[in-house]
Amino acid sequence: MLESVHALLGELPGIVSDRVHLFALELARGSQALGQMLLLALCAVILAGTCWVALCGGLALAAVHAGMHWSVALAAVITVNAALAFMIFRRVVALSALLRMPATLRHLTLASHHLPAGPAETPNTVSAPVSQGRV
Repeated sequence: MLESVHALLGELPGIVSDRVHLFALELARGSQALGQMLLLALCAVILAGTCWVALCGGLALAAVHAGMHWSVALAAVITVNAALAFMIFRRVVALSALLRMPATLRHLTLASHHLPAGPAETPNTVSAPVSQGRV
């Protein structure tokens, strides 16, 4: 029995080092994939942005050709874009409250130290359903 324990303890560093080496390789591969994903996402955003500019310009040009004054068409494009940007900004602010992980904090803190509910915990602000199971 003592020999088995001694043999197991002798193999333990090899087992651990193999797992750590595998983890390091996977982490390196994952970081390379993440870098490529971010670069591709940036390219997609640039292409989508140029498409949006072309679409807005085409709509404004069509409105001018239909008889609308160029300043009114330009104002309409600016108004629509500003309204969309404002709506996106408000959604980002609402989602930022989730970065504080309020449900986890409530679950892991004592009952007397509950945190007040933030704006992201109100209904209709979280798009994904929350699981009711225990962790």
